[in-house]
Amino acid sequence: MTTVGSHERAAMRGLLGSVNESLGAPMAPGWERAFWGVPRHAFLPETVWVGDDLAECSRDTAPETWLGHAYADTAVVTQVNDGQETEIEERWASCSASAPSMSARAQGGTRACSRTAWDRTA
Repeated sequence: MTTVGSHERAAMRGLLGSVNESLGAPMAPGWERAFWGVPRHAFLPETVWVGDDLAECSRDTAPETWLGHAYADTAVVTQVNDGQETEIEERWASCSASAPSMSARAQGGTRACSRTAWDRTA
């Protein structure tokens, strides 16, 4: 089970605000429950790569920075070079976690959208 402490909850609140702002409407209640029930950091690897230069960011060596990337409304690169070791200048993104607002938008996750299966089960 993933631990969600005060730092994680604060980061999640910030991300929810960013997603709602990006969407231009509050997230639908069912999607918001899913958002709180499934913390994003639980699905990211110990190391992520960020920025145009794919700088490595490790939860072990920079936990606050890593958490900031985990809860930013941006895509997070979760694997480079298909998992193969390579020189820094040869890195390319081979896997990522989508930006949360893009996922919500793709699923019609705002209250302004028609009712979703999530809302009908509430």
